[in-house]
Amino acid sequence: MFRTWDAQCGGGLRHKAVVGQLHEVTDLLQEAQPSTSPSASSPAPPNSPNSPAG
Repeated sequence: MFRTWDAQCGGGLRHKAVVGQLHEVTDLLQEAQPSTSPSASSPAPPNSPNSPAG
């Protein structure tokens, strides 16, 4: 149904959807993102629930 309607209106519906999604992602990336999880490269502190048992 949507493909037929898109073809009747000259196409471009998929292009507009992709551009809209990219615009939304760009807006999200430009906002300041607080760090909510520790870096994967930094070890957990001793006696932490996330530290490996040794």
